[in-house]
Amino acid sequence: APFRRIDVRGDLQLYPASYGWASGGYIADTRVSGQTASISQQQWYTRDTNYGSWSGGVWNMVFSGTTGAPATTFPNPPETTLGTTPVSRDVPYLYIDSTGRYRVFLPSLRTNASGPSWASGSTPGTSTPMSQFYVVKAGDTASTINAALASGCNLFFTPGVYHLSQTLNVTRANTTVLGVGYPTLVPDNGVNAMQVADVDGVRLKGLLFDAGTTNSQALLTVGPSGSSASHASNPTTVQDVFFRIGGAAANTEAFTETRWVTVRAEVPGYPL
Repeated sequence: APFRRIDVRGDLQLYPASYGWASGGYIADTRVSGQTASISQQQWYTRDTNYGSWSGGVWNMVFSGTTGAPATTFPNPPETTLGTTPVSRDVPYLYIDSTGRYRVFLPSLRTNASGPSWASGSTPGTSTPMSQFYVVKAGDTASTINAALASGCNLFFTPGVYHLSQTLNVTRANTTVLGVGYPTLVPDNGVNAMQVADVDGVRLKGLLFDAGTTNSQALLTVGPSGSSASHASNPTTVQDVFFRIGGAAANTEAFTETRWVTVRAEVPGYPL
């Protein structure tokens, strides 16, 4: 799982016990006072973080906007470092305000960023009350979820496996779809799991799309094929979203496709 918004007082070891195999990961918006050691990690990306120091690298270690990162020495050692992150936006997250109420914080877009967004004070952004979210829980169907979206609600998915008999349609600009505990979305009978319209500012975070037993054309599609609209000032972000074949559904035969994704990924310029 991605490692985000953590303040580590001491060293951080990214490898399993007995120096076993490890296949890469991600750190963002974090501070580690001591040494971060990758050791057996095969690849890694660190964004907008402060390290006391970094040690190790197997195949490909990339850093952007990270103090304490090693100098660029790729391919030997396999480390690539950018002084800043050109464009990034940290993930939405649940928190409790001073009155004891749950809210969701939406960090602002950052340009040429370096270090954690909270290192010098509060993270820039806006706060949204839970009254603007539909809390998706056991028993909810694709129909009830789509009705909530159509009424203007954001979505807050609680942990669970959700079978979808129809595509979830995110059509409103600045909609947030936030999952905790990696809720699993499984399309049934070959429907597409989720379609995001060609609009500004949609945020998808913390979801697991699991292929169903019948092929879907796509598990997630962002924007229509052939779109040329620019959303550079308020991009859609797809973060901590995973796609799996052969998980909650047995004997799965499906494929995933993301067509004409009009978003900026964590590193702009790289295809999503």
